[in-house]
Amino acid sequence: MSYITTKETEAGTRYYVVYNDRYGKRRWKVAGSTELEAQHLKLRIDAGLFPEERTPDRATTFSELCDLWLPRRAARNIRPRTADGYEQVIRCHLDPFFHDQLVSRITLEDCDEFVLWEGRRGTQPPTVNKSLTVLKMILKDALRWKYLHDDFLDDIKKITVNRPEMQFLNLQEIDRFLAAASPNYHALFATAIYSGARQGELIGLRRCNVDLKNAGIRICEAYYEKYGYDQPKSDAGKRIIKISPRLVSILKEHLERVDGGPEDLVFQNKEGRHINPQNMIVREFHPALERAGVKRIRFHDGRHTYGGLLASNSFPLKFIQRQMGHASIVTTLDLYGHLIPEVVERFGERFDALLSLGS
Repeated sequence: MSYITTKETEAGTRYYVVYNDRYGKRRWKVAGSTELEAQHLKLRIDAGLFPEERTPDRATTFSELCDLWLPRRAARNIRPRTADGYEQVIRCHLDPFFHDQLVSRITLEDCDEFVLWEGRRGTQPPTVNKSLTVLKMILKDALRWKYLHDDFLDDIKKITVNRPEMQFLNLQEIDRFLAAASPNYHALFATAIYSGARQGELIGLRRCNVDLKNAGIRICEAYYEKYGYDQPKSDAGKRIIKISPRLVSILKEHLERVDGGPEDLVFQNKEGRHINPQNMIVREFHPALERAGVKRIRFHDGRHTYGGLLASNSFPLKFIQRQMGHASIVTTLDLYGHLIPEVVERFGERFDALLSLGS
């Protein structure tokens, strides 16, 4: 029988399974950085599936592969909420379809049939595409691990999705909405619309990261109710948002009214703790929209409202990208490019005047 042991390395604790192969030779096989990975490997070795004799045709089901894949993926220093997202996709979408199918026999046709199956049960195209992304990640690792030998991954195509029209508030709607907001949440809602910061960035914002003197908000972390504090989505998410004098005034009044030290929260509940996002939406955000007679939007649409205001008023695209914290300017252009005014009025005369400067 095999057993599990560990070794301490510079990279941390490594788990091994020690066993005798079919020839009686003592072997140590590295399992990974988690005990769960070691347990999975030990089960396979005890069942006679020796690591050195793996072949692409061994009878491993998709469900069994996912049991191996998830802990190995989580060990690659991905965010806990990302790992939870993978688990949900597998549990709710991939495993119900592929479950007992042998990995070595999964084909491109099976993947196309999965898309049709999701459509028949009413799954929305963006969700199907997310599932296809995770499926390709799993099958890519299956190729590396020799569970799968046909590489058809590049031929798995996502569904074409027509992006729904984003919801924006116009200037009059913004004024009515903020006037209808309760005093305890006015500053939060104003900051959301006047800075474009994400919900988690605002809920986790500390007083020390608000620089009223230099009119800036430093974004270096975000707070999620389930996971606590986390880093921004990308390096570009770590940024200083330049804010207007109006927002400086709103935040100055808010911070003077709410006591706290440098590490305390800018926006907090009655106990001085983090605001519960769902309660905030249901009890404050939506009621304020209704009182203002404004169409119902998502909290995230306040961010789009800010980006739309910048784009429609000809702020430089690179500046908008930095303010929004987009990793790529392509994202900024895709979201707000259609709002940038076209400079067509008196183009001919203006272009000739430009050329005349060199004459």
